[in-house]
Amino acid sequence: MEQRKQKPFLERIDNQLTKSKKKRPWLSETSGISLSTINSWFAHNRLPRVDHAYEIAKVLGVSLEYLVTGREPESYLRNPEIITILNLIDDMEDRELIQLQGVIRFFNRIV
Repeated sequence: MEQRKQKPFLERIDNQLTKSKKKRPWLSETSGISLSTINSWFAHNRLPRVDHAYEIAKVLGVSLEYLVTGREPESYLRNPEIITILNLIDDMEDRELIQLQGVIRFFNRIV
């Protein structure tokens, strides 16, 4: 039996999970979407509801546009400072990411 090619949207979810060293149970717990629902999208090669897709994008730290098209919104791509920051973050180790999150949380409290 020939296996169907996975929808690009689902591939991007899996790629983001792999990139962040996370698994679907983490996605379920963090997004509030049941693991059986998430697994059924992949098993049946079906797209999630829009509200689920939005929540998944938010949890994965990407735009919904990225999950749908594979491209970030153009407004992100026009700002070279954002591109530089994203590239720096992309190259960080897990320990560094945790430290950066702490710094951001600290500044969010004092602003």
